[in-house]
Order: sequence, then C-alpha cells, then structure tokens
Amino acid sequence: MSQYGWIVTNVADLRAEPSFTAERVSQALFAELLVYRAVRKGFTRVKLTSGYAGWVDSRLITNLTQKDFKQYQRLTKQVVISRQARLFTKSGKPISPYFVYYATKLPVQKVRNNTACVLLPDKTTVYIKAGNLSPIDKRNRQLVSGAALIKEAKRFLGTPYLWGGTTPAGYDCSGFVQAVCSRFGISIPRDTKEQIQYGETIGRSAVKTGDLLFFNRHVGFAVGKDKIIHASRAAGGVRLESLQAGDPEYRKDLDREFVIARRLV
Repeated sequence: MSQYGWIVTNVADLRAEPSFTAERVSQALFAELLVYRAVRKGFTRVKLTSGYAGWVDSRLITNLTQKDFKQYQRLTKQVVISRQARLFTKSGKPISPYFVYYATKLPVQKVRNNTACVLLPDKTTVYIKAGNLSPIDKRNRQLVSGAALIKEAKRFLGTPYLWGGTTPAGYDCSGFVQAVCSRFGISIPRDTKEQIQYGETIGRSAVKTGDLLFFNRHVGFAVGKDKIIHASRAAGGVRLESLQAGDPEYRKDLDREFVIARRLV
C-alpha cells in the first residue's frame, strides 16, 4: 500500500540505489510531496509528484495522511526566486532547515510588512520575506520571452556543476534548465531525454534567444544563434559558451554533437 510524505530539508538527494555511495540521479526540494512503498537500509524509495523516482535518506522525510497530501497538493504555490531564502518563526527566530533554495514552491497564507506566512504540508507555518517569492501564474506563461529566460539564467553564471543537481549549490544541465523554466511557471520534465520532447521543433538556422538546444545527452539555452548558456561538466559549471568556430569560447564538441532545437516560449 502506498504511503505519503514530504521533504523536510532544503534539498535531499535522490539516489539510484539505497546507499550514500550510489549515483545521485536528482534532488528534491523542501516541502516537495512524495509517495512511497519500499524502505530499505535506512532509505525510502520515493516517487515525487513530478513522476521522478529515487531512494532518499528516510530521515529527511515526514509522513502525511493521504488527505493532507491531497489538500496540500491542491494549494496555489509561489516560487522562491532568490538563490536562497531564510526561514524564520513568527517572532523572527531561525527555524530548520533555516533556508530554502531557488525554485522551491510554497503556499502563502498571508503577507504582512513584506513577510509571508507559509503553510507546510503538516499544517504548521513558517515565515519568509515576501520579496523572495513570486506567484506562479500559468495563465501568463505566454507572456514570458526568450530574453527573460536568458536574463534569469545569467544570474547563475559561475554556479558549480553537480551531477543530479537542481539547486544553485550545483546544477547539472537538465536540472538548470528545469529550475529556470519553473521560475516562470513552465513545467518540463527533469531529464534531457524527456525535455527534448517538449515545445516546437526549430531548425538550427531559425534558433533565437531562449530556445532549448539539445546535444548528445546535453541541453542548454540558446543566446542568439551561436551562443549557449548551460550547466557544463566540461566547463565546470554554468557558463556562457559559443557554437561559432573561431570564437574564444567555442565548443567544437557541442557544435559537432548538435541534435535539435526546441522552442518553449
């Protein structure tokens, strides 16, 4: 029988196997909901509401009733738009997990004096500065421009590369793309192999700023026709590089391994 829960730390690794030495396949953010059945060696096999699955340290999960799970799932959320946002009690004291990361989604009950009261899945509340949050309005996704995506992506230049990473502490290529898109209420899958199926196919000569560029097991955002901003293992993190031969930042390997371009906005 399925059981329900939520992530109680700011970021939790999802592992391929129930072991701390197993591959990190992704990460889950604070207050993310999950369903699980199996528990083994101190790890829980979880499935996030996004459909992504992996093994999580059981100590980072708190159980929920199915009723509370569904109620929280239906709540309108706001998204954290700062790299980190401090959490505190009503009296202003720090409270665990002390801060949350960019792209964390939280339901706001009320805002007063630039302080937002946030409801958690267990029906307790914490507080966060309202300026760290932005409403998620899916009706306005058509108003998002490619330039807005790239402006947002450039905030993270220099962020380290982390295999399976989904936060500003470290991104992998698809985690970076997913996080930036979620800031604008654009929901896309976690992995490159699934992201490549979203949006409209664009010929390489028609690429414009904000399009997604796909390579052999890699993805990034187009900046104009000949540049890319991406989380690159070879470059050591989020970098702005070129697909134009002769440029100082030219990536011959990516130019050679280009697969397809897709347009989301």
